[in-house]
Amino acid sequence: MRNPVVIRMMKRALFSIFFAALVLNTTARAEDVNGDGWVTYLLPIALSANDVIPGAHGTQWTGELWVHNASERSLSGLQPGNCLGGPCGIGLPAGSVGREGAIDSNHGDGGALFWIPATVAEDFHFSARFLEITRRAQPTGVEIPVIAEKDFLSSATTLLGIPVGKGIRVSLRVYDPRIQNGSAVRADLLSPDGELLDTTTLRPGDDPVVPDEPFFGPTYNYPGAAAIHDLTGAFPQLQAFDHFHIRLTPLTGNVYWAMASITDNETQHVLLITPQP
Repeated sequence: MRNPVVIRMMKRALFSIFFAALVLNTTARAEDVNGDGWVTYLLPIALSANDVIPGAHGTQWTGELWVHNASERSLSGLQPGNCLGGPCGIGLPAGSVGREGAIDSNHGDGGALFWIPATVAEDFHFSARFLEITRRAQPTGVEIPVIAEKDFLSSATTLLGIPVGKGIRVSLRVYDPRIQNGSAVRADLLSPDGELLDTTTLRPGDDPVVPDEPFFGPTYNYPGAAAIHDLTGAFPQLQAFDHFHIRLTPLTGNVYWAMASITDNETQHVLLITPQP
């Protein structure tokens, strides 16, 4: 397999040429954590507005990503999904808002990555959401965070107050946005008062999805991702409580991000719980 870092750098080099005129006009690089000239963004659940994917209990899900160019100049820079195999970027006039339709949802439940030149990243703002379309219980959708690389996690964090109950399902999702082979995150399951109940390890870097593109070969527009979609089924002892907590600790020096989703099996109402230090 080709080196993902080299491939990603080749692709970004071409985009750097495309955006050169824009880049020369500004020098802000506040969010460029790893100094490569780009800000990496993680979209945890990548569902295109043009696609519907099946879920549990006969459900159907779709989503959308809105983008706002808050600057006084036109910008281009969003790099979603496949590059040579589909739209690479969008151009937004100054002050405008657009709905991005090019997010590659082939691996929607495992999220997607996109990049914006660090010189213009501060002028882009996002709102992402997903929704279940058969019950219409939440017709306007559930907002999900879009995580910039400065907010990737590198130390222990906690998902607090995860509810337990009959008729709801709990999913734990862990992501490796740098796609490091062998990356691992330990999940400690804690009782309401913080007692350790059980431990499991998720390995988001073990099996990244690698689509092919002409010229570049394999590309890495997806994060590493691992999930347990029925946490209380996998760990029945959790059902003795009305809520529990999850302490997450990276084991291999990797950055990561994580969230828990709690879904009502009947109404399909969704609660997202995101990390706290």
